[in-house]
Amino acid sequence: GLLANLTLRNPAMASFLNDADHQVISLGQLVLDKHPERPDVAKSVIQLLWSVSRQNPKALAEVRDAEMFVGLRKMVGEHQDQQRWHGAVEVARQFLREFREDDGVQRKAVY
Repeated sequence: GLLANLTLRNPAMASFLNDADHQVISLGQLVLDKHPERPDVAKSVIQLLWSVSRQNPKALAEVRDAEMFVGLRKMVGEHQDQQRWHGAVEVARQFLREFREDDGVQRKAVY
């Protein structure tokens, strides 16, 4: 949460966290792989990845190259009906939607 907040409107911080010494995108992928059943961890990591990807085109390219959007779509599909996953699923949906990677996970309009 703290790192996501630090990078929210600070491109320099996003670049710093994703440089060769820190590699926050790789670290985020590792954490998501290590803790697949922790919605609290998933939400924090997804918020960080989203924030860094917004500020740093290189980070967004890494997210795409690592096929993280595929994993996020899978997570949304698996957990969208589980209340304890609500926060992580909604953050993932917003991340996917912002970069137009939300095929198959959009909610239908309710009138």
